[in-house]
Amino acid sequence: MKNHEREDSTMSKGEEDEKLIKAMTCCDKLKADFFSNISHELRTPLNLIFSALQIIELKTCAFKDEQESVEKYIGIMRQNCYRLFRIIGNLIDITKIDAGHFFTQLQNKDIVNVVESIVLSVAVYVESKGISIVFDTEIEEKIMAFDPDAMERIILNLLSNAIKFTPSHGNIEVSIYDRNEVVVISVKDTGVGIPIEKQS
Repeated sequence: MKNHEREDSTMSKGEEDEKLIKAMTCCDKLKADFFSNISHELRTPLNLIFSALQIIELKTCAFKDEQESVEKYIGIMRQNCYRLFRIIGNLIDITKIDAGHFFTQLQNKDIVNVVESIVLSVAVYVESKGISIVFDTEIEEKIMAFDPDAMERIILNLLSNAIKFTPSHGNIEVSIYDRNEVVVISVKDTGVGIPIEKQS
């Protein structure tokens, strides 16, 4: 009798495992479908924004005096549209990470120029918050291998946190230090800082 009970118990566990695997597979498919659908939904309004930007550029050609100022803000809008497209791509990358198929895409680029461009792209927004932002570098150019998209995500995340926790009249400083084979990128702010218990 006990042997039969053990067999029934083993079979039940096997069935439970099979149900669990099916549920996990279904969950993974739902998640992949979700990212695919949301990426499609986000691309549509972005494409409309791009179309509107092109029309604005055509219309402002007639206003030579104000064109330089308008082009500056159009440039910011365009840059952040591209940034949103990359974020959409990153949503797809999440499924690759879960599946173990995500790798950084290293490119030889000027790290100084890339970081400076990211900082400048948020400068107007930062200043609208009453915060000053400064970019400082020991070197004018440094060609090295890194993933530009990953670098942008990291720097924007650090800047976003700095803006969020820095009060008006505060300062944010982004610095690049040359260490020959590597560079050190520092983001400092005069905000509240990270509590000691969370610093680790």
